[in-house]
Amino acid sequence: MQATASGPAKSSSGRAGRGTFSPEPRKMADTDPSYPPPPAHVAPYVDALGIETAIEFLLAFGGSALYTPATPRQRGAFALKFGMDAARALSARADRLQPRVPLASRWLAQCLAAEGRSVQDICRILRTLNTTVRSYLKDNKVDGMA
Repeated sequence: MQATASGPAKSSSGRAGRGTFSPEPRKMADTDPSYPPPPAHVAPYVDALGIETAIEFLLAFGGSALYTPATPRQRGAFALKFGMDAARALSARADRLQPRVPLASRWLAQCLAAEGRSVQDICRILRTLNTTVRSYLKDNKVDGMA
């Protein structure tokens, strides 16, 4: 990754590095076409955070209860990791969020594969078996999203 004078670090593919957050939320039509569309239970997070930050968020907080106050504080776990702009964006959509952050393992596996990660890397990241990851990716191709 290389930092450019005009913005955050970019990979050789030209995409901004994961974890970068723009205060302007990305709309579903603005998501990268190489990623599969998010399922309904993940869409509010992608709407609020953008696809790359949503992936990082789900990997960090998936499965846990996350309290999203109307006015987030800087010392909250989410705000510490992703910043206050992201915390405000997520709080603005609190009415669309579930009480627990979804695991979204199938969608995450498909996104990680779209980034060019190997099956073994995806297994280590998601802490699951390679047969499970392969079935997730096979389902992705059957749906025509690959």
